[in-house]
Amino acid sequence: MDARLFTELGFSDNRRAVYLALLDLGECAAAAVARRSGLKRTTVYELLEGLVADGLAHEGRRGSRRSFSPADPRALHGLLRRREKALGELLPLLLARGAGASAKPRLQYFAGLEGVRRVNEMLLEGGVREYRYFGSVREMVDLLGESWLRQFVRRRVALGIRSRAIRARSREVAGLPWMKEGARYLREVRTLPRPVVGELASLYLLPDRILVSAGRKECYGMVVESRDLAGILGLLWDSIWATLPAKPGAPPRPTA
Repeated sequence: MDARLFTELGFSDNRRAVYLALLDLGECAAAAVARRSGLKRTTVYELLEGLVADGLAHEGRRGSRRSFSPADPRALHGLLRRREKALGELLPLLLARGAGASAKPRLQYFAGLEGVRRVNEMLLEGGVREYRYFGSVREMVDLLGESWLRQFVRRRVALGIRSRAIRARSREVAGLPWMKEGARYLREVRTLPRPVVGELASLYLLPDRILVSAGRKECYGMVVESRDLAGILGLLWDSIWATLPAKPGAPPRPTA
């Protein structure tokens, strides 16, 4: 099993070993988990108690001895939701604490495909509820790939994050229903009618920063943290949006 996936969920190697051993064994004593995982019993007890605290395991009794059993693996969803809720409450406090440290804009550069994907992942972090962007579906598909992009859209919708897009009409791609406008995909789209020659970068606008996702040739991601720049680009985006006709049947804007 891919250890990297567990690392992304915050599991150490030892915690992963204990969790998988418990799933394999079912209800058992800590000694059995220790033998299965190859870890010391004292270490296993600490890790099992942590799994119980996180709702990923249950503790019981077999006679006078403690026993442990795995929770349904779908309990991981609950753990992630609790962590996301905690992060949502903590992040504004951290941002407010660091706001006075420096008023200077900050730029981050990310090279290659992984860098582009990292920048796109930022749209799903930090309690973002909606973003606006200029972009081209053709460049997104060519660089990120249909499978990755489809999963990204699925995750965005699951998080309830709305997307408002100004896209190049000549760079749309047929046969991708999950890139269409509509309430199902929490997306509004208006298109620029003028044909585009050559690759386009995508420009994502958030209240305090701008995210850039380049095309396949340049292949980089970039983040500019600047409320001033985000503000003027947002004004430009809104002005262009207002001149473009909405598609028939476009989803209504939320009132709250």
